[in-house]
Amino acid sequence: MADGEEWGSNYLRECYDRAAAKFGWSRRNPRPGSMRDGGELIGWGMATSAHTAGGRPGSGARMTLDVRGRAHIQVGTHDIGTGTYTIMTQIAGEVLGIPVDDVTFELGDSAFPLSYASGASTTAPGVGTAVNRVCSAARKAVIEMAVSQPGSPLRGVPADRVDTGDGHLFDTADRRTRVSYRSVIGHGGKPLHFEVEPVDTPLGYSTGAVFVEVRVDPLLGRIRVSRVVGCYDPGTVLNRKTARSQVLGGIIWGIGFTLFEHTLVDPATARIVNPNLSGYLIPVNADVPDIEVQFIDRPDPASDALGARGFGETPMTGVTAAIANAVFHATGKRVRDLPLTQDKLL
Repeated sequence: MADGEEWGSNYLRECYDRAAAKFGWSRRNPRPGSMRDGGELIGWGMATSAHTAGGRPGSGARMTLDVRGRAHIQVGTHDIGTGTYTIMTQIAGEVLGIPVDDVTFELGDSAFPLSYASGASTTAPGVGTAVNRVCSAARKAVIEMAVSQPGSPLRGVPADRVDTGDGHLFDTADRRTRVSYRSVIGHGGKPLHFEVEPVDTPLGYSTGAVFVEVRVDPLLGRIRVSRVVGCYDPGTVLNRKTARSQVLGGIIWGIGFTLFEHTLVDPATARIVNPNLSGYLIPVNADVPDIEVQFIDRPDPASDALGARGFGETPMTGVTAAIANAVFHATGKRVRDLPLTQDKLL
């Protein structure tokens, strides 16, 4: 964030409060080694999650509204498993006011309008802004057609009094006065085409708070993460299922980074000693505890992607520090290099 530049929105304090209440942080005895369950030491730790969102070149977008009132959108981006297909389809349906079943979103082709790479949490704000802009242009054009077409129920209605929803345009003063997208575009007899060029997206931050419980065997130094609660502020949550999946993946990645993953290099030969999964450890199902996820879900006014910020990397940040803080709380030992293995506690 540049000096003097205002935040779009920042609900980090609310993330602290909600996650702490859900976790039960007020019951924590702050003295290291003071909490036990049977023979295990219990540690509670927390940390802040934060990652940049946006602040990169944006995306262009191309769109066709066919005579059936269906939208076909193309952007030269990609879906790396983060739900790009899903949320862009949702944004288009929301802006146009048509069912998502009437939206086709295409990506992954260099012949489509230019898009920035899917990295640095830029896809939602960059591509989302492009989809919003191209759909807004299309919506405005169809409204202008509807209020000027002979025979249209909306003919003569001021354009600023017309809204859209469920595949129709309607007079906000009398919602019974309406006409379908299909009727308006079909009256012209040919599809409508729209395209927008990339615009830079503003730099923002998606933030959150993550609280972790660990159980430590004092004889073996074995650490087990037994509970995680996280609350996050990514602006508008465009799709709760895909956003929650991002959090689950980020936290699991953080557990692996903190407790298991370690690339060993032979100093004599510079060769990697553990080059495959037989020696490079990652978490399995038994290593992953119950993870509770909450969102603030308030739009960021600085974002043209319906108030959403990028969020992909945010959930992983903070997990390592929260686990290390929990281990310190359980054992009184502060370990500062990873992975946090048993030999470093014994």
